[in-house]
Amino acid sequence: MSLKYFHLVFVNAALLLAGWFCWWAWGEYESGGAGVNLGYAIGAGVVAFALLGYEVWYFRKVRRLDLE
Repeated sequence: MSLKYFHLVFVNAALLLAGWFCWWAWGEYESGGAGVNLGYAIGAGVVAFALLGYEVWYFRKVRRLDLE
C-alpha cells in the first residue's frame, strides 16, 4: 500500500471516529446529559467537516499529481 492510500485510509478512519463521537455526544446531551456533551458534539462535528474538506482537497491534489 502506497503512502498516499495509507493517508486516505487514515483520514477516513479519523473522519469516521469524529462522526461517531459527534453522534454519541449528541445522544448523551439529548438524554439529559451535561451541557459539556453539546460542546463535544459541536467540536467533533466541526472536526468531521474539516476532515471531510481536507480529504476532498487532498484527493484532488493527488489526482492532479498523478496526471502530470
